[in-house]
Amino acid sequence: MAKRYSDPKKAGALMEADACDKVLRELDRLIDKYVRHVDKEADKRREEFELVMGYRSEADIQEAYGWEFITQAQYERYLEIFRAGNSAMENHEPTVTERALAILRAFRRDLLQEQQEYRYEAMSPDELRAEIQRRQAAERAWNERMKELKARRRSIEDAGGTHT
Repeated sequence: MAKRYSDPKKAGALMEADACDKVLRELDRLIDKYVRHVDKEADKRREEFELVMGYRSEADIQEAYGWEFITQAQYERYLEIFRAGNSAMENHEPTVTERALAILRAFRRDLLQEQQEYRYEAMSPDELRAEIQRRQAAERAWNERMKELKARRRSIEDAGGTHT
């Protein structure tokens, strides 16, 4: 982390970075809240999906509607889910809550970028060089790890492919 400087520009950049940090904590709290809501919506979709897939045929759904066990809106929705099958769960239209969560995450990404720019602005040339070297080393380590994982996956696939 950058030192506190007497240079007003650098001090201002650090203050901006700290302000970003404060807003990021609040965004994280909101994101956690929305994640819980999205999870609840997904649970409700799963429950509804399981209920609909409990019907043996579209005729059973029509019969439930005819006997007024389900409403017309449920009937139409159940038919749609029944016809779509598993893709109804996998490819559902995003809800308002899911869209709000995506917006919050985008704000968070942008704010993190801005915060990082402020922190870089406050670094001395030596600190900046050290940070760049640290990031390059981390990137090299990441790339090496990815190569290892890909090689391991290929060897597993090759081993599995020779036995069949």
